[in-house]
Amino acid sequence: MRDKKDHFYLDHLYIHPIFQNKKLGSLVIDHIVKITETRQLSIRLGALKESPSNRFYLNHGFTKIGEDEFDIYYERAPQMI
Repeated sequence: MRDKKDHFYLDHLYIHPIFQNKKLGSLVIDHIVKITETRQLSIRLGALKESPSNRFYLNHGFTKIGEDEFDIYYERAPQMI
């Protein structure tokens, strides 16, 4: 995760296949959300168009903000305190 001053950018989140579907990715995202919410900054990231991770990010409160030839880009805005 990179601090971009006005948002955090999650470069990569890979879960080894033997650990997928065990809620480990959800635990990681929940932890990242807690960190970013304390600073009231959004999280942005990109995922390959064909990846099942797109459904994962949508299910975790991310919104599609754009796409290019290979990737879909998402953002999760902080909840107002």
